[in-house]
Amino acid sequence: MAKITGVDNSINNSQILSEVLAKKASKVSSSKTEKTGDSSISTGVSSNYDVTVSDEAKRLADSRKLAFDIAKNTSPIREEKVEQLKQKILSGEYTPSASDIADGIIKDAWYDKLALDLHDQEKMR
Repeated sequence: MAKITGVDNSINNSQILSEVLAKKASKVSSSKTEKTGDSSISTGVSSNYDVTVSDEAKRLADSRKLAFDIAKNTSPIREEKVEQLKQKILSGEYTPSASDIADGIIKDAWYDKLALDLHDQEKMR
């Protein structure tokens, strides 16, 4: 262990911890206490909370839940659009530009990322 000049090096960690806890206990006032070893130290933590949620917040939460439920139960494939595109491809009418194809790929990747992010956020709740 390194020695620091001008400091009493005989003090150990438990003594320092005891002093810090004693100083904190004298500064904090609360009705809740936490047992630490032989002494009781006030934590300043209260477990009684009154939370009020506004009607607007409730409506927003309900709307969000409804949107997620609809999205979860809706097929990402639009069957009628797929059928139209099949018919255009078969008839030779469908000729997308390279730019349209690139835009579609980027848009799909972006939507996939957003969906994953939302899914991850929902799992964390």
